[in-house]
Amino acid sequence: MFLVIKDSGKRTNDRGIIWTCKCDCGTIKEVSTKLLKNESKPRSCGCSRKIASRKMFEEKIQKTETCWIWKGCRNTGGYGKIGTKDIASRRSYTYFIGPIPKGKQVCHICDNRICVNPDHLFLGSIGDNMRDRTAKNRQAKGSRIGNSILNESQVLEIRKKRLTGKTYQELSKEFSVDWYVIRKICKNQGWKHVDLGEDCRKFVSPKDKNKTQHKGE
Repeated sequence: MFLVIKDSGKRTNDRGIIWTCKCDCGTIKEVSTKLLKNESKPRSCGCSRKIASRKMFEEKIQKTETCWIWKGCRNTGGYGKIGTKDIASRRSYTYFIGPIPKGKQVCHICDNRICVNPDHLFLGSIGDNMRDRTAKNRQAKGSRIGNSILNESQVLEIRKKRLTGKTYQELSKEFSVDWYVIRKICKNQGWKHVDLGEDCRKFVSPKDKNKTQHKGE
């Protein structure tokens, strides 16, 4: 609520008095008589909305002995979100620690994307965040990559069939992907988290063996 201190000496366009007021939070603000009398309008400097917003934020947190788990919505990356753009961990940082400098990201030491415990948050650059992600082996792999055509089961099946002697062209036709995609899978140049990668990479097809033998002759 506003406490009227004095007439500021200023007037609105319709000659209404503009008062110098003090909000409950201590903020000094100039407010018109019309606004003071209008009970349908906010009766504070905006702090009441901020207080209500923070209360709603804290109601969506489940505190454990370690992480503070965000119980609200999540974005496609698995991070807690508020509205359409704000990230829950960033909001937590501003509430409990302070402003976030331009260009900085809020990173997790606990590697838990839905954690909003301020003790688990630290600031870093985009590069710092990516290096941290790589060090913790959190980068998207295989079918978790947005434009992935195949999944882990299919990749494993491709490698099994390659080890039985199937050609890249045959596998390409069967799985409806280009032959060079099959080749990269079988050479273990991708999908390294799927089994048989090294076995497949070392595999020499009967056709290639024949070529080697003919050259030797």
